Amino acid sequence: MTRARGRLARITTVVAPLTVAALVSTACGGGDDDVLKGAEHQAVGVNDINPQDPSTLRDGGDLRWPLDQLPTNFNRNHVSGTTGYAKRVMDGLMPHAFRANADNTLEVDKDYFDSIELTSLDPQVVTYRISSKATWDDGTPITWEDLKAQVEALNGANRDYQAGSTGGYRDVASVERGTDDREARVTFRKHYGEWRALFTDLYPKSTNSDPQVFNKGWVDRPLVTAGPFRMESVDRTAKTITLVRNERWWGAKPRLDRIIFRALERGSWPEALQNNEIDFYEIGSNVDLYQRAKEMPEVQVRQALEPKYNTVLFNGAPSSVLADQRTRLAVQKAINREAMTNALVGQILPGAKPLGNHMYVQGQKEYRDHSGLVPFDPGQAKTELDELGWRQDGDVRTKDGKELVVRFVIPATNPTSQQMAKMTQEQLRQVGVKLEIQPVPSQEFIKNYLEPGNFDLIGIGWEATAFPVDSNHPIFYLSPDQRQQNYGQVGNDTINAMFDEASAELDDARRAELVNRIDEEVWKSGHSLPAYQAPGGVAARRSLANFGARGVADLDYARIGFTG
Repeated sequence: MTRARGRLARITTVVAPLTVAALVSTACGGGDDDVLKGAEHQAVGVNDINPQDPSTLRDGGDLRWPLDQLPTNFNRNHVSGTTGYAKRVMDGLMPHAFRANADNTLEVDKDYFDSIELTSLDPQVVTYRISSKATWDDGTPITWEDLKAQVEALNGANRDYQAGSTGGYRDVASVERGTDDREARVTFRKHYGEWRALFTDLYPKSTNSDPQVFNKGWVDRPLVTAGPFRMESVDRTAKTITLVRNERWWGAKPRLDRIIFRALERGSWPEALQNNEIDFYEIGSNVDLYQRAKEMPEVQVRQALEPKYNTVLFNGAPSSVLADQRTRLAVQKAINREAMTNALVGQILPGAKPLGNHMYVQGQKEYRDHSGLVPFDPGQAKTELDELGWRQDGDVRTKDGKELVVRFVIPATNPTSQQMAKMTQEQLRQVGVKLEIQPVPSQEFIKNYLEPGNFDLIGIGWEATAFPVDSNHPIFYLSPDQRQQNYGQVGNDTINAMFDEASAELDDARRAELVNRIDEEVWKSGHSLPAYQAPGGVAARRSLANFGARGVADLDYARIGFTG
């Protein structure tokens, strides 16, 4: 599928809003097991990245990084920039307020901020002390004005900004200069529990002060950045992006000379790795990718609990045949998620269970399985469709002379999406629903189909972050005049009100309870049908250090390198 979400944006991870991508294709640790480990057999709070002291690694070298496709927008805060592809590239280029550790704890990113503190509760005030060394790569210091401009771009007040999420920015009352230009005082109009989510992917004032630059300025290539690497080139013909060391970087010197991202069809990744054209690949649920990795002696399969999962979105917009909530739920009850999970990941992850939550993934202590609200029950699906007037006299149900035909849009080159769509097609056929599979070019999948809501069903992947309210808000909050990442426009006032309540809750345990209540309502709405969580397998060269199956942690690109 295609992966969407930011840091959880869901990165769409592990942060900006959920990070979107195509369906995660799925295979681990050590390279000697015949199958991967399920969530119940993996340690929580660890990752598998071959950790090494950077000072012992080779000085130089290129990391060759495969992607399904190149980003269509390098502004991670724009609705088109929430993809996992953009996250992978931009994580080495942009400032972050906090970084996530393997155990899902957060720490201030000291390359950019000396301190970030909650200095008042009534009103809520957070004080950001920016590092005196922090500088954009054009030589401009990073100051409080950059934070102020980002709030004004993302708070939803100016609809000319096509924001991927308004997140907690909509709750900010003001951003003021502190003791000097390197200090910002952010005051909230009401309590905001996930205040640490702000300024993940901080962009410069020069971008955030102009809607045109915000929306279009980062389409071709990044403009002004501030990371251990900088952009050297974007070659759409060769389908490559090259990052090089940033000469202005004030932090620890990167071990790599370059990071080269290359768009390749997923099926070609094993051959590219074997031919020394790339240095790793994500296995996802693809059995062939796993088996091929096991055959390469110089390759190690690494695995960690991963916050990525595949899901099927349902379109509830008035133009869709699934606009009616009851129809969506009836169709969902005809889909066997357990059979789908077994077929797609069972060979490499025996005993894998379908995901039962839209907000949390297996391995997180807050995870609760609410899938019983929409059980697999084809008999009940038939009964409900009958009651809704969709009568079956032949192969396909009809109502008022119209056949019940739904369109499942998939990227043409993604085998996981193809298999999922075909299984769904057969399952729906058994209850009288005709499913038409529409393969589309991968480079058009997000821009021309997902983002504009041009589908009835569509398979994508989400990536959770440490901020379940902030990252899920743009996905499940219904605002007809601001789609954000609610691509199917499914939701209701109850879900909206619960998000508002959870956002204002400062107690972590109470907020988690509210998030799980939101998940129950999302199930009842027929928004989407979670499939399975990605096993988190990565096939990597044994010499590749501080990289691999990262779990929930943010990678430090400056520490990545090669042994020997």
